[in-house]
Amino acid sequence: MAAGRNATIYDVAKEAGVSIATVSRVIGGKTRVNPPTLEKVRAAIQKCNYRPSAIARDFNRKVSHTLAMVLPELTNPYYAQIYSAAHERAAAAGYVLMLFPMPSGNTIDETLLELLIERRIDGAILNGEYMTHRNTDRQLALIKQLKEFMPVIMLGSAPSDYPYGSVVTDLYGCAYQAVEALHALGHSRIAFLGAIETDVPNSRERGYREALGKCGIPYKANYCVKCEPDVKSGETAMHELLRSLTFADYPTAVLAINDPVALGAMKALESHALGVPSDVSVIGCDDQFYTAYAKPALSSLDTQPQKTGSTAIDMLLKNSDEHITIGAKLVLRASVSAARD
Repeated sequence: MAAGRNATIYDVAKEAGVSIATVSRVIGGKTRVNPPTLEKVRAAIQKCNYRPSAIARDFNRKVSHTLAMVLPELTNPYYAQIYSAAHERAAAAGYVLMLFPMPSGNTIDETLLELLIERRIDGAILNGEYMTHRNTDRQLALIKQLKEFMPVIMLGSAPSDYPYGSVVTDLYGCAYQAVEALHALGHSRIAFLGAIETDVPNSRERGYREALGKCGIPYKANYCVKCEPDVKSGETAMHELLRSLTFADYPTAVLAINDPVALGAMKALESHALGVPSDVSVIGCDDQFYTAYAKPALSSLDTQPQKTGSTAIDMLLKNSDEHITIGAKLVLRASVSAARD
C-alpha cells in the first residue's frame, strides 16, 4: 500500500487472499463466512488499519434507495440530458440518483468501485464508451466485482456482447443515415471529423465508411481527420483538412462527430471564405439545444439522450441484462443543401 494512503477494501482483500465480497460480508457481520476465513480477514483489517465508512458498516440495510450514474464530461449538455431524464425517472420510483464523474483518463478504477460499494448504492449506471479501446479486460474484471454487490447497466457504445445490461446509442446508424442523406442531395466528397475507430463495430467512423461504400463513393483517407470532441478541436481539424487539399478537392459536405466539432468546423470554413451550406454542407451529432440557434442553423442527429437516461433507470430497477439500442433521427436545417456541383 502506498505511503500516506488510507487502506481500502481492496488492500484488505489482497492481504487476506479473499474477494472483496468476502471482506464486505465480514465487515457487515454476515454469517456466511467460515471461521478460518473470518479470522484471516479480521487479521488483515487490523494489519492494514482499515476503517470502513459509517455507511459501509451499515451492511444490514437491504435497500438504500440510492442509485449511481457515472458519466464523463459533466459540462457537456448531452450527458446533462441523460442525467436529467434518469434523475426524474429514478425520483418517480422513489430513488435518489447520485452523479459521479468518470475518474482521470475516463476509465473505471478501484477507487470508484470502492466508493460505490461503501456507499451501499442499490445499482450503478456506468458509461462504457471508452471501454472499447482502453484496458477493456481490466475494467470488465472490476465491473464483475461490482456486480457482486449491485445491478450494473452500461451506457454509450459498449458492445452488445458485454455480459451486462446496456443502453447503446446507434452511433454507426447515425453516420450511415447522414451519409445517405448527403448522397441523396448530390454530395460525393464527404469528409469526416472525429474519432477514427475502424475496428469498433458501433462507431460513427465505421458507419461513415460503410455508407460511402453503399452509395458507391470511394473512401479517401485524407477526408478523415481525427479530433477531440470539442469546438476548438473541430476548428483545428477543419483547418488541417482544407490545408491538405487543393481547392478542387475540397469536400462539399462534412460530417462531425458531435455538435461542438461541427460548430468549430463551421468557424474554420468561414475563415477560409467558404459558405455554409453554399460551398460546404455540415452535419453534427446529438442535436443539442443550441443547434437551432447557430448561423446557419446546424443540421444534426437527434440521439435521444433523454430516452437513454430513462431507459437505463428502468433496466437498472429490473436488474435487466437486455441490450437495448437507441436509434437516432436526422434533423435537417439550414446548414445542409444540395451539392454545388
